[in-house]
Amino acid sequence: MKKLRQAIVVKPSELIKLGKELIKEQKELYNNLKLKKHKIKFKETKCSVNIINKQPKCSDTWELE
Repeated sequence: MKKLRQAIVVKPSELIKLGKELIKEQKELYNNLKLKKHKIKFKETKCSVNIINKQPKCSDTWELE
């Protein structure tokens, strides 16, 4: 069975910004839930990243939301 690959083109600076935002959101969530920080490995936690296609007729116009 052939594997299908898909990708979006992003700048490293966009990924760094997104990573910082995700870590900030996780910290806020754990603080609100009063979970102990020393047990949390933020950089190993998986997150869902939203992408959008602003031009649905073009399949290669996906970008980070």
